Amino acid sequence: MSNLTATASSEIRCTPALAALAYAVAGWPVLPIHTPTPDGGCSCSQRVCRNPGKHPRTKRGLLQATTDPTTIAAWWKRWPDANVGVRTGQLIVVDVDGHDGAQSLAALEAAHGDLPPTRRVRTAKGEHIYFLADDHVISCSAGQLGKGLDIRGRGGYIIAPPSQHVTGHRYAWSDLHDLTSLPEWLTKLLPDPKDAPTRRPLPRTVAVRAGDRARRYMQAALDGELQNIARAPIGTRNMTLNRAAFRLGQLVGAGFGEFEEIAQALHVAALSSGLTEGEAGSTIRSGLGAGKAQARNGLPEVGGDTRPVGP
Repeated sequence: MSNLTATASSEIRCTPALAALAYAVAGWPVLPIHTPTPDGGCSCSQRVCRNPGKHPRTKRGLLQATTDPTTIAAWWKRWPDANVGVRTGQLIVVDVDGHDGAQSLAALEAAHGDLPPTRRVRTAKGEHIYFLADDHVISCSAGQLGKGLDIRGRGGYIIAPPSQHVTGHRYAWSDLHDLTSLPEWLTKLLPDPKDAPTRRPLPRTVAVRAGDRARRYMQAALDGELQNIARAPIGTRNMTLNRAAFRLGQLVGAGFGEFEEIAQALHVAALSSGLTEGEAGSTIRSGLGAGKAQARNGLPEVGGDTRPVGP
């Protein structure tokens, strides 16, 4: 039995901190997620949060997912009520959303056979079905298998028990069967990353020897844009990614960052938000390129406007 099948049944009613540590012991990288508030808001304190209780608390989000117990203990000491996110990739999770998702799954099973017994989580409106990826590389996708059926794979994460939904519902294990491999028929229905358009090599920008203020400004700008992408609601994610790429491209053009490093950070954030490889790659390239062509002319004066110009 692999470590990925070894999580304990005690996870069902334990605290978020203990659950996060249990997942880490099982080999699942975790990250702290914001928590819904009693009034239907979010612990992020945004006046209007479009994704309450579902986006990362840490500045770099999915990039910081870890199995390190010291880091995890420190996170949940700081945020004891944080929801628990689990990075997918080694795990593949089928997200069945509501009646539409259940109908889509039933149609697939009628055509190809029932899904094998495996771990399942009861969600507010449906369920999450966990599988092992084995040697398959499966990316995130939304609705490609049917209405209400999403896949969380490479570059994504899932909200895990005992996290709380904005409705007050708590995610809970409904089936603690050992994890099983993604069935072959389902693997064949999922898009293969090798079939995606080939990404062109990312151009390099030589970084200047930026001073402390410039480095702090660039880091703050990057962190802010990654948070914007994580919070973007469905239907606005590509637009948000394009805007972030343009703004950061302006700073890259001014010599305050490396094109490849910024592109990689944006790529991970985009996949985590649910965009596909093809959508993310083309938007990031065009946005960074357009921003670089309209580079910032230095940094704003202290106390001045710190927002990059552009869309």
